[in-house]
Amino acid sequence: MNEAEPITVACLDLAGTTVADGDTVRTAFTEAIAALGIVSGTAAHERALARLRESHGESQIGIFRSLFDEPRAQAAHLAFDRSYDELVAAAACSPSPAPPKPSTSSAAPASASAC
Repeated sequence: MNEAEPITVACLDLAGTTVADGDTVRTAFTEAIAALGIVSGTAAHERALARLRESHGESQIGIFRSLFDEPRAQAAHLAFDRSYDELVAAAACSPSPAPPKPSTSSAAPASASAC
């Protein structure tokens, strides 16, 4: 049996796990689609929010591509990024409560750092 390569980098979506973001993603998404004409209170808005809810693990651009043609998806993605950055800068996110400490009973030593 070959020994697997050790994992040296893991990139994770931290929203909701180590960062409490409230409705930051939903708010930024709503602002982005509104900039392209899908406004609150419409059936199209409700469909877009349903698409967002079912999209966990998908890229934002992929979600926007499912709603718009490519140029508009790119515009929505840019609007989302700007809105999200502004919300985070306004302290819309905070650290989540500390997770339980990992078990030390594992046979393999573990070390990790987050940045």
